[in-house]
Amino acid sequence: MSSTRPTMQPGQCDICFKVLSRVSDLPRHKMTHADPGAGKKFTCPSKGCGYETSIRANLNTHMTTHSDAKLHCPNCDKTLKNASSLLVHRKTQHGYEPSAHKDEVELFLIWSCS
Repeated sequence: MSSTRPTMQPGQCDICFKVLSRVSDLPRHKMTHADPGAGKKFTCPSKGCGYETSIRANLNTHMTTHSDAKLHCPNCDKTLKNASSLLVHRKTQHGYEPSAHKDEVELFLIWSCS
């Protein structure tokens, strides 16, 4: 009796089978399957929060949940808490199609002017 192994796609996790858009993100993703607390170096300083991550950028993004800072959509009156949410909003609600460099410049300008 032969066992067949599922065909793996590039960037696919062999633990949960999630397919990542960038193969380079796979090692970081696999850390999420490690023992709880393993490699968690960055902890939210907000009292009572308890959020921990092994990636500084994730903590920076998380910190926006504790902030009153808002990003304003340039296409409507909607305000959002972080750049990722703003980008998703613009894509889904306004048909926005960013180019990589243009997107970085626009987000910088939106943060600077908010």
